[in-house]
Parts: sequence; C-alpha cells; structure tokens
Amino acid sequence: MVDVPRELLEAAAVADVVPVLGDALNPGPPEGAASGDQLALLLGAKLNLPVGGIRPAKDLPILVSQYEALRGRHALIALLRQQMGAPDPVIPNELLLAVRLASQALITTSVSLNAETALRRIGNATSTVIIDPIATWYTSQERQPWLIKLAGCLSQPESVALSSDRLMRLSTSIDQLELMVRGILLTKTLVFIAYGLGDPFLEALHTLLQMSSTHSRRRYILTEEIADDERVIARVWESRGYEVVSGPLCAMLEQLVDASDPAGRSIAAVAPQNVHSLRPFKFLDYYTEQESKIYFGRDDEAESLATIIATNPLTVIVGPSGVGKTSLVNAGLIPRLHAKGYDTCTIRALDHPTKEILNALRLKEGGEGWASEDLRTALSSYTRKRPLVVTIDQFEEFFLRVGPGARRDFAEQLYACLRDASLDIRLAFVIRDDFLHHLLELSPPLDKILRSHFVVRRLSRGQVGDVLKKIFQEIGIEIDPELVARLMEDLDDDGIDPCQLQIIGHTLQREIPPGSSSVKAELYGTLGGTDAILARYLDHTLDVLAAELLPVAKGVLQCMVSADRTKNVMSTKEIARDVITRRLDVSDDILQRVLHDLMQARVIRSVQGRGEEVFELAHDVLAAKVWGWIEPRDIELKYVRQLLQQSTVDWRQVKILPSRPQWELVERHREELEFSPSEALFALHAAYHYDSGVTWWTAKAEQCGVDVWAECTRMLGTESPPVRLAVLNWAVGSPNARKTALLELALLSEYPAVRRVARRAMFGETPRHAGGDEPVFVDVPGGDFLFGTDDLRFEHSQPCHRVTVSAFAIQRYPVTNYEYRAFVRATGHRAPDHWEGGEPPYRLMEHPVVQVSWWDATEYCAWFAAEAGLPTRLPTAAEWEKAAGWDPLKGTQSYWSWGNTFDPAKGNSRVGGPGSTTPIGQYTPASGDSPCGVADMCGNTFDWVSDWWAPGHDPTEVVDPQGPPTGQHKCARGGSWAGSAEGTSVVSNKYSLSPGTRNEYVGFRMAYTVADAS
Repeated sequence: MVDVPRELLEAAAVADVVPVLGDALNPGPPEGAASGDQLALLLGAKLNLPVGGIRPAKDLPILVSQYEALRGRHALIALLRQQMGAPDPVIPNELLLAVRLASQALITTSVSLNAETALRRIGNATSTVIIDPIATWYTSQERQPWLIKLAGCLSQPESVALSSDRLMRLSTSIDQLELMVRGILLTKTLVFIAYGLGDPFLEALHTLLQMSSTHSRRRYILTEEIADDERVIARVWESRGYEVVSGPLCAMLEQLVDASDPAGRSIAAVAPQNVHSLRPFKFLDYYTEQESKIYFGRDDEAESLATIIATNPLTVIVGPSGVGKTSLVNAGLIPRLHAKGYDTCTIRALDHPTKEILNALRLKEGGEGWASEDLRTALSSYTRKRPLVVTIDQFEEFFLRVGPGARRDFAEQLYACLRDASLDIRLAFVIRDDFLHHLLELSPPLDKILRSHFVVRRLSRGQVGDVLKKIFQEIGIEIDPELVARLMEDLDDDGIDPCQLQIIGHTLQREIPPGSSSVKAELYGTLGGTDAILARYLDHTLDVLAAELLPVAKGVLQCMVSADRTKNVMSTKEIARDVITRRLDVSDDILQRVLHDLMQARVIRSVQGRGEEVFELAHDVLAAKVWGWIEPRDIELKYVRQLLQQSTVDWRQVKILPSRPQWELVERHREELEFSPSEALFALHAAYHYDSGVTWWTAKAEQCGVDVWAECTRMLGTESPPVRLAVLNWAVGSPNARKTALLELALLSEYPAVRRVARRAMFGETPRHAGGDEPVFVDVPGGDFLFGTDDLRFEHSQPCHRVTVSAFAIQRYPVTNYEYRAFVRATGHRAPDHWEGGEPPYRLMEHPVVQVSWWDATEYCAWFAAEAGLPTRLPTAAEWEKAAGWDPLKGTQSYWSWGNTFDPAKGNSRVGGPGSTTPIGQYTPASGDSPCGVADMCGNTFDWVSDWWAPGHDPTEVVDPQGPPTGQHKCARGGSWAGSAEGTSVVSNKYSLSPGTRNEYVGFRMAYTVADAS
C-alpha cells in the first residue's frame, strides 16, 4: 500500500483538496481524447519534423505555435476537435476518482471535455468556468463545484490557450484572474494529477502561483513512477515546496477519496456552534461568530471579503462608523475563513498589538507561551497546522492608545512577518474611514498598505428587506410589507445605516403587544416613526435606571468617550480614577451597580482584554450623543489622559518618552489626574528625564506603589548623565537612609559630573578642587607642535607651522556653573543672565558656565589665583590647540581631539547632539578626550582664550605665541553645542567676539604656566 502523506489525508478529510488535472491519462482516439504526448507527436508529423527530435513532454506549446502560424488557428482548432473533442469519451478510472475529491473546485489544463464528462458520470453538476489570460466565460454561476479550465475549452474555441505565447501569458496573469479563481489557487491544497514532471503546463502553473506574494498551502504532485532521468527534476520540485509522491495512482486516489468527507466538513473542527438568540436585533451591540445563523443581508460581501483576505497578505477593511464592520467580521467573515481551512485570531489594540496577538495565541495553545516576545519568532513557533488570519478590529484604537514609538515598533514587526515566506499568515485591519489616513504612519516599512482593501458600505434597500424579514421570522413574527417599505423610505440616505436599523428593529420588537404574531405599520406610527425613535433611544434606555443613579450613569458614559470623540475602553479602576467620576464621589458599590445596569440596558458592553474586564460604549454612535454632555474643562483633561496612556505604552514597549511640550501639558494637569502604577512609573522616568517636578512625581510614584529607590538606582546605572544628575540632586535632599548606597554607586560612575556631585554630598563642598575627584588641571609638557592647518576647510587657520610652547597646565573641564557660583557669591560679581535670582538652575550645576564675557572670565581667573595660590589665567590659542589635539607620544596633531575623522558620538555639536549644553565630561567614556586627557574641547561650549583674533596665524611667532598685541575681537576656540563638524575642530580659528559679549555658546577654562607656578 502506498503511504499518502498524512497532511494530505487530513486536508482531504476536511474537503480542503483541489485536484489539478493534466491530460497524461487520456487514452487517445478513437476511444478518448489524446494525451499531450500523443498530440505533440501528431503535430510533429504534420510539420514534417523528425520523430527523434521531438520531446513530447516539453515541446507541445512550441509545436502548437508553429502549427498555428503555418496552418492558421482554424486548422488548429479542427485538429484539436478531431483528437480531443469526442462527445462521450472513455474516462480512465483515475480521473473518476480524482473528480470525487472536487467538493469545491476542479482545475484542469486540458481543453478536452473529459472533466465535464467525469463529473456527470459521478452525478455532480458543475458551474463551469472557462479561463484564458484575457477573458472569463461562465456557463453558469449557481452550482458548485467549480470547473476551472485554465487552458480554455474546445466548446469555446477562442479560449483555447495551448501555444507557447498564450501559455506564457497565463503564467503571468495571477492578478488578472477572477477573484474566486485566484482565491482557490492560493488558499487550497493543490494536488497535481496526470502531469509529467517536465510538463510545460506544470511549469506554467508554478510560475503563476509564484507571481503572488501570498503564502499558499503545500502542494503535491502524484505520479505513477519517477524514472531515473526524472529524479533530479523531482528534487527541483521538492525545493520549490512541492511534495512528489510516486506509486500506483489508483491506490493513492482511493485513499484520498476514502479519507474525504462527502459532507465537506469545515477544517475548523473546533469552531463555535451557533446559538439561538431570542434577541436577534443587537440594538447597539455587534453580532458574534456564534450568532452567524441570525446575521443576514451580507452573504455576498462576506464571501468576497474572505476570498480577498485569503489571497492577500494584508487587507484593510474600512467603512464609516455604524456601518457594521465588526458584525461583518465576526458573523460573516470568520465562519467563512474557518470553512476555507483557516485558523483565526481576532484582537483589539487595547495594548501594544504584539502583546495582544501573543496573548491570544497563548490562549489557543492552552496557555502555553514562548520565550520570545518578538512577533515573528512567536508565530514561527505556533504549533497549529492551519494557516492563520490575524484580524485587528477597531484598529483606530491603535492610534488612540499607542504612541508613535510603539506604532513604529509594531509596523517593523509586521513587516518582518510579511517578508518571512515560512509564515502562513494573513493580516486584516478593521478601521473607520475617518482614521484611514493614519495608516500612512506605518509606511515605511508597510508600503502600499492600502493595496488590498475592502470597503464596507451602508445596506441597500434589498439588503434591508432581507434583514427585516429573516430576523422577524427567526422569532416567529411576521412583518407588515407596508412597514418594510416605510422603513426603507425613512432610513434611506445614500444607503441605510445598519446601526439605525438595529435601533428601530430593537424598539419595534420590544413594543410588540404580548401574544401578537406580527408587527404592523401602525405600531411604527404610534412610536413616532424613525426620527422620534432615534432621538429618544438613549434617554429611553437610561430612564429604566433608578433616579439616584442617573447622574452617575451619565458620568460613567462621559468617561467612556475619548478626546477624539470615539468610544474609549476602560477598566473599572480607570473609570474610578477618571476626573469626571471622582468629581461625583462615587463609591465602588455604586459604580459596580451602574456598570451592571448599563450592560443590562446594552448601552455598554464588556470586552475581554488586558488580563482584566474592561468596558466600552456599545457603539460609536453613542459617543457623539454623550460628547454633548461633556463640559469644556473636561475635554482638555481627556486629551491629557489619552496622551498619558499613549506615552505609558510607548515607554513600556520601546522606552520612548513624549516631547517636552507634551510632558509640560501632563505636568500642568497633574493635580487633577489619578495614576495607575504603570503610569506613575512612566511619569517618574519622564520627570527625571526632563528634570521637572521630580520631588512631586517621586512622591506620587511612591503613593502608587512604585519602588522609587530601586528605579533611581536603575536610572543611576543606565541613563544619560543629565538623568543621573537629576536622580542625585533628589537623593541628596532625601532623609531616607537608602541614599547612602545610591551615592556610593554614583562614586563609581564613568561620568565625572556624577562622581563630583556624589563626592560633594558625602564629603562636603570643595568647589575649587572638583570635589576631590580627578585633578582640576592637566599638565601638558613643553616643546614644539604643529600650530594651525593648511586645510582650506578651516577658515582663518592658516598657515600650519611649528611653534614651541612652554610647559603649562590646563583645566581638564570647563568651569561649571557650580564653580562659578562660588565666585559670584564671594565677590558679588554679576551673575550670568540665565541664572534665577543670582543662582544657577540646579539641573545645570555641572554644565559649563555660559553667558560670561571675556572680562568675566579673566576676573574669575584672578579670583581663583588668589584663592588657590596658582597663577591662573586664560590659555593662549596655541596652548589651547596643543592641549586639544596634540599627541605627545606620536608627535602628531589631529583635527579633532580623538582623530582626523569627525564622530558625533564623541562631542556635543549640532550633529547628533541634544541641542543644549551637557554636563562636563559626558563624552569622556566615549573616548572624546584629547590625548593629553582634556575633555569637552570639541563642542559643548567655546572656550575664551587670551589672544586677540586675527584672520590667520603669524608664522614668525614660533615661541609661546601670544597673538596680535591689540585688536577688536577676542578668540573663542572649540565650537559649541550648536556648531558644525568643522566648527568644533581643534584647529578652527573662525569664531571671534567682542570681549564684552555674553551668549549661550561661550564659556572658559583656566590655564597656568608651570614655571610660574613653581
């Protein structure tokens, strides 16, 4: 007995197999149609070609082309009819078995009538489809299975496509094929029967299938035997994803027929069964998969949508609010996908969609998880055998609840999944049309995201009549035809809104007199008609609540409307934390009672997601009405709440914080907000990142249960120097004993500014000695070096010449705000303009001081000299340049402190910098210091030097050059946080300023001559 692959038997058992028939089994005339090999030999003979030069398995299309060119198409068709057009041909037993597998469709590349005859003999009528690359003919469109004749049929001579040109056109026509045909080719398990492994029609079909980017099922080739000279060809087919199975063809087909279920079972054996509903009108709720039996009016749309999704990797389902997109997906699409052999996973983007998809798949696997949280890796580990369709319903929530960073992350993960040919997955986004433009945010990487889309429109009058009659029949009620006509007339506004139809149908059903078996037009008139019913539907529903609960109910409903006037998904805790609910001072018991009553009234519904029960308005149409109740002061708070929610997801998933203006908006309303632990944790990090309100936010985080000391310890070890300094500044003022461990950790930091603050906090303030950290001054040995450059990129820096500089010492870092504060306090000197009340902003204590003139700098040097007993002064331009770029070991001068190639990671400039000053030494760990060990020489702030400025260097000054004796402008060297790459070079001499200038770009550092100091 031949071992037919188990997966193929399983596919046959669930009616997922589509046979694809060649003509190798044809017995030949006069008993039956000719096979391809027989026809090729006959054509060769008529063309006077030597028999030994014909390869029947490969040459048929070429021979057909030659014969048609020489004798004409009429002669070709006459020959084909003679050889293949027998009206009652002998049908091989293998063919009779093969057609019994065709529960849904049968495909053939034979132009004979064998397939039609075989189907008739087993008692199966067909809706024949005759295909050529240009046109499609239907003999009928009412019966299944479909017979798809890809090479045409002799009954329609124009369709016959056996020549090489027509075969090539067929192989590249996947996008031109009828949607139904394309769906079958790309979504079913194809079994090729009666083809030689070298058959050109088999090659053409393979090319046709490869033209689609959609992942298709595994394909099988059944053959009697594999000759020795075909074994290599068989390996080629297997490398293409086909399984070649050899053996007695009858035996293999008998096994498949025995395995098949004549009833055509759905492959989704676990699909939920329909449940009868006594409330077939859903009011504002949507239909579920279990209610597909009472979902009427959209059968054709559901079938088309299922085929589109099956044949495209990504499909967007779009339509206006209230048009019934969710019901179409749940009760129309999902059951049809199951019938087509797909597993389904439908989620909402209540959190990061990757997280939601992985949680849904874990539930399908009985709670089993995967080590990876990466979507592609998890999907590749998904153990189910069926292809998967992932639908994200109400995808507009993705743009309301997830920030830009997490959106990009999800788009990149989806792109990786769609590019992975091993993943048999389709994706569908269901989105409102007024959010459609947001999809462009996902491109790139998801280019051409709208290439496959399906528009859900309002119901037609015919659909409405079908819905009303069948729904009322479901509950044993007859509807008055006059009422149906009036409803169509009253509701029709370029189509009929399903939501309005449901409200009116629900109301009519509720008002039917007891014992009545019909609903009359008179009842509709008594209720005031469409306008009155729609105007009162929400108020009438709320009237059933107890009077004392009505204000709370309206407050709860207001909470459930987002800043974008859409329904908002909220947990009980989130509703309780909302500012509107807190203003009503609602107890937990009352809130639970109101939620229960609103669910019973079908105004809100419970949604499973996020590991807890959450609630939302039953429909977006409610949001528009409830929005009118919301006071103006609450609208901005809704936007802030939405921003906080998005930012929390962004930070949790991809560690991206909101912009400063967005954070300032949250800060402005912080007293009016309540925070979840995850929101408080996000806000703690944002506060330290922006160094804004850290004391308040730290206290709030502690109230919400966040271990702030553990988080601060983590930030101190991983975040940027400004964040670490903000942590230290908060910890220093805390009475908590845990700060000692934090300060000890800071003493080990790779950043000098962090070490300075920690040392001062632990051992006292010693500003003139940098907190006892590393030395304030770096010794630079005397000797010659190359001063200037001949590179014309660096204006006013010529010529390059050798000069001798005496041994000197220079400050390792620029003078900081903290150090300059001591000078201002001691002397009463003018403080920099950006200081507040004569004090520097505490977050800038370890930044270089700016807004100081050349005169301010020289006075500081004189004060420091008196305090420290050192002959401190501003460095000369030559001293500064030597300290910044000269390598005393190599005897070379570089363009930047680290080398001759600019690197934005090693200095603070406008190229990759933060757009402001940074703490001193921030780029030291990145090897941004000079060979002499001096930091911040390329960017951050310019340094005043002692020289008057001149447009170039004087080559006659070769020993301790001092620059011109007089001038109007002083030199500033090194570039700033706003400078270009060339502007931050150590050789750049471009910047000159009046000595009285104060701006945000220029600071200074001190130097002294070693001989003078000794």
